[in-house]
Amino acid sequence: MNRPVIVGIDPGTTVGLAILDIDGRVLGIISSRNLSIDEVITKIASFGSAAIVACDKSEVPPLVNKVSSLLGARLFVPDADLSVVRKRELASFVKTQNDHERDALASAIYAYNHFQNKLRRIQKQVMESLEGVKARVIKGEKVSDISGTWGKQEEKPDLGLRSRIEALKKENRELRERLKSSQALSLDAIDLHYEKEFKRLRDILIKVREGRLIFLTPVKSLRFSDLKGVGIKRGDVLIPGSRAYDRVGVEYAERAGIKALITPILIDSLIPVISPDSIEVLDWRNFFFVDRKQLEEILENKRDMTPKKFRSIIDSYRSERK
Repeated sequence: MNRPVIVGIDPGTTVGLAILDIDGRVLGIISSRNLSIDEVITKIASFGSAAIVACDKSEVPPLVNKVSSLLGARLFVPDADLSVVRKRELASFVKTQNDHERDALASAIYAYNHFQNKLRRIQKQVMESLEGVKARVIKGEKVSDISGTWGKQEEKPDLGLRSRIEALKKENRELRERLKSSQALSLDAIDLHYEKEFKRLRDILIKVREGRLIFLTPVKSLRFSDLKGVGIKRGDVLIPGSRAYDRVGVEYAERAGIKALITPILIDSLIPVISPDSIEVLDWRNFFFVDRKQLEEILENKRDMTPKKFRSIIDSYRSERK
């Protein structure tokens, strides 16, 4: 969607979002715990293109500043923090589920009210121009002729708009400089963190799509009680979270057709066991992946191991533990 929208954000562990169109109509109100910045941006984009991002604090929270920057939207903040009483007044006409939604809605409405007169003046000018065009068409003028002269008539307002845009850009740059001077370390750290996260996730997704990475199935342990409810299936590569296992669990994994186990312990099993030290395991927010080519090479080498040699290694390992 390309319609311009005004976004109110209440940051925190629970993020509140409120979306208005430029006529002040409420399009959506959302609150959710532990939203990442990319999830916030995705939710906003589902309603339209953010023209203004607003909050209820005079000192801009890092999340609000980051969202505004990433969306290329104007950042609007009040001269002083909005009081609870004021926020209740602003959001009183819409039912909200919690304080986060109320604060986000109040922020968006406060921003809309600030720009309301300007928006009405623009709408009035457009309607007056449109009425003039209609009158000229009724009088017999060609639409093509009118469109040419109308465009010329609009050149001066357009120049004024451009100068306003330049002024806003300058204002934005000055605001960024002030923010950097007061929040330089925290903002830089946040920027760096998210840039690294985005790049790492993008690289992982590309490799998964191309079939270069294999998704690992994490399990609590190789005990039967921890495996039976997981839904493991043929071809899975398991990565247990602990060294615990029992014979019933190992046999259950064998019958399921597990492709490999990635664990530091040696297990007497038909399933190939790969030490985490011998293969690179990628961990992204508790999702685990390994390189397909590296895994296949390790499995190929293990296929070359004779049963006698494998049994010798197992016996040696057991004797060391006694």
